[in-house]
Amino acid sequence: MERLIIKQGRRHGRLSEFIKSTGDTLTLGRGFNNDITLSDHYIAAEQIRFEYHDGQWKIALLDNTNPVLINDKQINNDGTVVNNGDRLTIGRTELVLLLSNHPLERTRKLMLSNWMYHNGLRIILPLLMLLVSGLLAILTEYQGIADKIRWGQLAIGGLAYILIVVFWAGGWALVGRLLRHQPNFFAQLFYTALLLACLTIGMMFQGYTEYATMNSIIGKTVEWGFLLIIISMLLKFNLSYASELKNRGQVSVLIVAVSILCAILMTYLGQRDFSTKPDYSDTLKPPLAKWSSDKSIDAYMQDVRTQFGELDKILNTEATME
Repeated sequence: MERLIIKQGRRHGRLSEFIKSTGDTLTLGRGFNNDITLSDHYIAAEQIRFEYHDGQWKIALLDNTNPVLINDKQINNDGTVVNNGDRLTIGRTELVLLLSNHPLERTRKLMLSNWMYHNGLRIILPLLMLLVSGLLAILTEYQGIADKIRWGQLAIGGLAYILIVVFWAGGWALVGRLLRHQPNFFAQLFYTALLLACLTIGMMFQGYTEYATMNSIIGKTVEWGFLLIIISMLLKFNLSYASELKNRGQVSVLIVAVSILCAILMTYLGQRDFSTKPDYSDTLKPPLAKWSSDKSIDAYMQDVRTQFGELDKILNTEATME
């Protein structure tokens, strides 16, 4: 005999509960004498009885106080045949009716399964990746400093970056705890730090693109495109550990794309109608040029003053000769 399986919790983000029949009948209602007891107050004490006849499961209504829907169509008589995957709506509760031959999705492979359950590596690797990501953030900020280095400012910026990564991973771990009863904090921390480190490196290549083309539009296009790729990947990994959501990749790309389009639109609307400044690239030198020989702003200004001093001497000499 084919078993009837009742699935409660249709939202993909939450874990579902399954109740499997053990005989040829299965009762459902709010009363505790039923095989399936639901706490919905819009469900009768004895609402439905599922019966197995002639190789099929059929629905018998026991109470007509509120309508019972199957696939959004009201059931008006007994003997409605249950098909695999039917959606049953009773009161404010939605159930899915499955048969024992219901096809299953392919088994998903755990990401980095070799270290996820290793007591030492599952803590050390995320913390190490967090440290590397923080150092890359400090390096990027160092590249943008024009004058003498302010180590305190760099340290505060790196610490703020690390805290943001930890809070982001902690937030998704909390979501995972609520939806799947599994926080997976260290896995969230590892992937967040890894992908944000890739984003930091990618922003350097964006700087090279803008420096090579001397075009701010091309530079911005590369920047937004790289943001779309990396943040979509990050959101996909976050959803993978925090929920059972299907089509996580498509959902992630859609959310990030809409967010980027809104940011571009807000930037465009915030521009002035008229500006006397031309639209040009503000990248004067490529990233990592800091490692080449460079002068501090104080040394540069001293050279300028020296050159003007020598020019004054030349002008004074010529005036004396005249």
